[in-house]
Amino acid sequence: MPLKLKVKSDGKETVYERKEEPMLANLIDALKVQRLEIEMYSDPKKPPTDEQNTKHIKLMAEFAARFWGEGLTADDILNGVSAEEGFEQISSGIAQTLNMSADDDDESEDKNQKKITVEMVDDSINKLNDYIKSQLENGYKWGEISKLTLGDLRLMSYVFEERTTTIDKAFPFLF
Repeated sequence: MPLKLKVKSDGKETVYERKEEPMLANLIDALKVQRLEIEMYSDPKKPPTDEQNTKHIKLMAEFAARFWGEGLTADDILNGVSAEEGFEQISSGIAQTLNMSADDDDESEDKNQKKITVEMVDDSINKLNDYIKSQLENGYKWGEISKLTLGDLRLMSYVFEERTTTIDKAFPFLF
């Protein structure tokens, strides 16, 4: 399903539509937002600070500008997207990029599900950055790498996954 974002500029409203799968660059941006959200809401006794709220909105604007593209800037998002509907649209884009539902929250979590920590998100961002650097060092161009989707990464992970098997499973007709 395409994701839409309404942006008002110079008194005119434009609807941007995202039809493609999220790319790696979008994943990095979404992970940055998720990391900050974990930091902000991990302690129920400590509400988010003004600085965290400001950074959160700016990270969401940066995500949206790159996600919907078409020449949008973070300033366009900050000054031209509605606080309510726009926030929901951007949250849906982030959720899709992270492969989760925009309605996911702590109360709907499965009790057996592992809780995501800031360290886990940092580790994911670092691994993704390392992967991108290694691909660039191996001769790939940024344009090629930035177009990879999560599905592409899953497939590559499956293809390059080290597999071990015993001879009786590999050649059952011999036994």
